[in-house]
Amino acid sequence: MFRSEHGWQRIHAPDVNNALRAWGEGPYSAKEFRTWSATVLAAVALAREHETGQRGPRAIGRAVRDVSSALGNTPAVARASYIDPRVITLFQSDRVIEVPEARRRRPLPWK
Repeated sequence: MFRSEHGWQRIHAPDVNNALRAWGEGPYSAKEFRTWSATVLAAVALAREHETGQRGPRAIGRAVRDVSSALGNTPAVARASYIDPRVITLFQSDRVIEVPEARRRRPLPWK
C-alpha cells in the first residue's frame, strides 16, 4: 500500500515490476532484487561461518536458515529459488568474500 493524494492505494506485483523496469531501464523484476539480496546475505553468513572455522554442511545449513529467516521463506525455498548456488560452491572450495571489520562485530540484520 502507498499513500497518494487520493488516500491509500493498493500495490500489486505487476505495479512493482513495471516501476522497477521503468526506473532501472531494463527487464528487471522484484524477484531479481530479492535473489540479489538473498545471495549477498548468504555470502556474508558463509564468510562469517568460514571465519569461525566452520566449513561443512552444518555451516551451510545455518547460513541458509539465516537467509530464509530474513526472507520469510523456508530454507528449501531460499536455497532453491533465491540463493545463487555459486556462493555455496565457492564456500565449499574455501573461497568467501571478505567481511569488513565493522560488519564482523555487528549482528546480522535479520537476527
